[in-house]
Amino acid sequence: MTQGYLPAEGSPCEADELIAALAVQVHRYATSDEVAYVTLVECRRTDLADVVVLDLEVECPREPVHEILPVERVSFFFPHDGEQLPEIVSLRPDFPAVPHVNLRPEEFPRSLCLYDRPYEELKSRLTGRALVDRTREWFALTARGELHGLDQPLEPLLQPTLNLLVLPADTLALSQKGVGHLSVSGNIDERGVTVLHAVHPDQARIRGSKPTLVLVQRSQPMTHGVIRRFPSTLHDLAQLVDTDTGADLIGRLRTQLRSLLEEGQVQYQNVVVLLVLPKQRVAGGPVESHEWRAFLLDQQVRAMGSSLGVWQEEGEHLGLLLASDPHQSGTDIHLAPLNVTFDLSRETAAAMNSTAVYAGHVVAVGAGALGSQVITHLVRAGWGEWTVIDDDTLLPHNLAKHALFGNVAGFPKPEALAFFLNNTIQGEPIVTPLNANILRPGSKSEDVRRLSNAADILIDFAASVPVARELTQMTSPARRASVFLNPTGRDLVALVESRDRSIRLDHLEYQYYQLLFDEQGLSEHLRRPDGRVRYGLSCRDVSSTIAQDDVAEHAARASRFLKTALADSGSALHIWTRGVDEAVPRVYARPALAMTEEEFGAWMLVVDPRVVERARSLRETRLPSETGGTLIGGYDLNRKRVYVTGLLPSPPDSGEYPYAYERGVAGLREQFGLVQERTAGLLEYVGEWHSHPEGHDSRSSPDDRTLFAWLKHRVELDGLPPLMLIVGEDHRWYLGSMPEEH
Repeated sequence: MTQGYLPAEGSPCEADELIAALAVQVHRYATSDEVAYVTLVECRRTDLADVVVLDLEVECPREPVHEILPVERVSFFFPHDGEQLPEIVSLRPDFPAVPHVNLRPEEFPRSLCLYDRPYEELKSRLTGRALVDRTREWFALTARGELHGLDQPLEPLLQPTLNLLVLPADTLALSQKGVGHLSVSGNIDERGVTVLHAVHPDQARIRGSKPTLVLVQRSQPMTHGVIRRFPSTLHDLAQLVDTDTGADLIGRLRTQLRSLLEEGQVQYQNVVVLLVLPKQRVAGGPVESHEWRAFLLDQQVRAMGSSLGVWQEEGEHLGLLLASDPHQSGTDIHLAPLNVTFDLSRETAAAMNSTAVYAGHVVAVGAGALGSQVITHLVRAGWGEWTVIDDDTLLPHNLAKHALFGNVAGFPKPEALAFFLNNTIQGEPIVTPLNANILRPGSKSEDVRRLSNAADILIDFAASVPVARELTQMTSPARRASVFLNPTGRDLVALVESRDRSIRLDHLEYQYYQLLFDEQGLSEHLRRPDGRVRYGLSCRDVSSTIAQDDVAEHAARASRFLKTALADSGSALHIWTRGVDEAVPRVYARPALAMTEEEFGAWMLVVDPRVVERARSLRETRLPSETGGTLIGGYDLNRKRVYVTGLLPSPPDSGEYPYAYERGVAGLREQFGLVQERTAGLLEYVGEWHSHPEGHDSRSSPDDRTLFAWLKHRVELDGLPPLMLIVGEDHRWYLGSMPEEH
């Protein structure tokens, strides 16, 4: 049981002398006849604050987890300026060490941590009654051991400070070695906060960086919230750590310093003691997290060794002492406490983005507006090891929409992007640049081949049909994807191959074109905008007027989509389209299918299986008569491929008979004009199709061969092969020739 109380701050005063509004409210609440569980003890004042001392009745369990008494005496300290959260301290001289207690220079009186939010968020709604009731609740929850929930993060062992030390991400490895050498630079901001940034000595680029010895000390596991006062000297720090863990901090520091002297590594350098504090929720429980704290000493390493009795200075020479004086325990070595944070590693970046680290090798082609922003988003999420291929130079007008900024105009885009991102994510370079044209790599051909063959994923950001097709035909085993904006920049397209590549990028490309024709809502998708901006004198020096906010919006959408789609084994074909007056884009997603491929001499026929299904369905609806129509698709003359993506049914002026079919022409010109308009000419007429009557297969008849010969004569003038689909009880394709069949 407590015998007496600690004195509250200030001198006694009358209630009408209180200045702080909250102090007045607390006094009024405590003296109200309606409140039976609060008793006013006294009012006091300092030059800067009002103090109200209360006895609070607490609802305590019969067997409390922490020794909270039925009546607790507390002092409420209210600064006159009202700009700081009132401090509530227990006046019990034996108040237990419990979680959620603020650290102070001295252990007693203990300061209660009532809120986990900044005072700026509380002050507009905080009343005297709420403050008193929250204090009673704090005592009750502490007594039951429920103040710190099982789902809450562990409390800090040491009170945070505004001053900060940024360490390299791989400093974690120092906790095993115990000693490291870094180069530290720093600045003091307008608030007077010191921010120090440490790098490895070979990476120091800032003039005035100071060599710094880092002595790492890992303590035994500690129950969170047990350190009760803030250390000001190395001796204080050792007492706090040693008391709670049985460690010998000073002894271990002496051992480290002796080793440095024996290895000849003692120089004129600053010293940082880096503490690694494993934390437990309860004594003897598992370690749930680690707290890192740093202390910059006011002595350099040579003076520190002398102060701890490790060696004796004789001019420039140091003489190792056989035994240390136990009284030399760091009482004269003062500390500047520093919060510790680490440079951004890919693991931390992934954790901060709530995503898993993806360490696969990604080759990106195109580092323009969209590509640079998507790559930046993904790198900042710790996603991917990147090679960026582009042969373009960053010009001033690019900065209106590019991820890069500042004075980087005139540098190759991939090099500038790699420099920026490799200085964002610490560790081994996460981005490798290759200044090359993927279509005409020239002397870089071997680099392109080697990198693409080693890739796990190839992504086209170039918004170029030739680039996408070049990626398709590369011999690399990598999975492909293509992400681009439409000409206005308001629509985003994402095409992702299946992991087994049974659905390839060229399959997705042509199914995307067909979707543009099939969906009325996409009729304006490929229409080019009127406005283009000239940035030079050449007729080619024009740039599109796509808005940066459109690029940024779609870049975020694309990076999020790629992480999800590439984690899945399936393919994807998505279009996000937004009208001028629409805030939310509509999404068009068509199930992608593996297109069938069949060789016909020098040509390859690539067909969406839905074409045959559609032809079969139309045949069934027209039986017993024959029917037919025209085929929609496209050509890749470089690779001698014919793609068939859709068909048009029989024109209304066609002749449909049980054993004959004459395809009409009504409306065809308009239909194919629409096909070409909506797909920017990438889809067109590619051939004919018709059905055979019930009970007949798809072998060609003499009339079929006559029609095919006529068709061949017409298209061969353009160097194209004739194409015909016949659907009977089975189906058959004819490309280039139609032999007589029996």
